[in-house]
Amino acid sequence: MFPELAPYRGRTTRLHPRPGRPGRHDSHVGGPTPWPGGEPWPVCHETHQHEAEGYVPDEIRSARAAGAQPQSRPWPGAGSPGEDGPVPFVGLVQFFLRDVPGLAAGPDGADLVQLISSTS
Repeated sequence: MFPELAPYRGRTTRLHPRPGRPGRHDSHVGGPTPWPGGEPWPVCHETHQHEAEGYVPDEIRSARAAGAQPQSRPWPGAGSPGEDGPVPFVGLVQFFLRDVPGLAAGPDGADLVQLISSTS
């Protein structure tokens, strides 16, 4: 259809996210993100506007335990703002090698891709 784009082609995977409760060991968009116990969770050390700081981790844990989402995250005034200092990153997606045809293993045979981001 667009021959001039042919040099840029590559393998793609079409996602079909559905509402649900993915586990830590499932590929998913949103949901729980496993992290090695000995490593600190990544945080953003940049300065943030007060209304964009996000939520303190206890609010997120409490909401998840109740099977809910923190209210209107990440909009201003929807919860307690993060304390001054580093703001925790948020897990966006994770894909396991077994669920994405053609995905190559990572360093040392890693079979998991995670995308995390700052809320600002």
